[in-house]
Amino acid sequence: MTNTPGGWLVSPDGRWVMYLTGYTLADRAGQLHVADLTTDAKPVKLGEHVSYVLASDDGSQIAFVEAGTLKVGPLPQGPFRAIGGEVATADFTPDGGHVIYRRTLSAAGGLLVASTKEASEPRKLADQVGRYKVSPDGKHIAFTVRSPATRAVARASPLGR
Repeated sequence: MTNTPGGWLVSPDGRWVMYLTGYTLADRAGQLHVADLTTDAKPVKLGEHVSYVLASDDGSQIAFVEAGTLKVGPLPQGPFRAIGGEVATADFTPDGGHVIYRRTLSAAGGLLVASTKEASEPRKLADQVGRYKVSPDGKHIAFTVRSPATRAVARASPLGR
């Protein structure tokens, strides 16, 4: 197991631990495993080349980036649905109904939102996004974008579910 930041985490409900093994600094990725802390069950391997992982607030879902593709599904074993490619980071809305993700800068740094409940096309909110934060009620998102006129401009957008 790796001790690098993001190399392991416990779900907010305290039930699951997610961790990377075989982590390489060159790839900044490893094999993703999940273990149920409430039982003696053996850990389950979920992915091979995983660089980012997070659990929903209620601990029922997991999102992870495997070989650049964001995958989302129920803990502990899925099935997992591919949401989008060239993904850098992601966050669940507080109710777990949507996942918001930022693509890599080589993919224009797009910020998108996708449903976790149904297979539908993600909705793009902006390009050239730096940081973003979902409101506690999950109805809004604030984010910064790169502007040709200024270095950074803060914006906010309703999620419009």
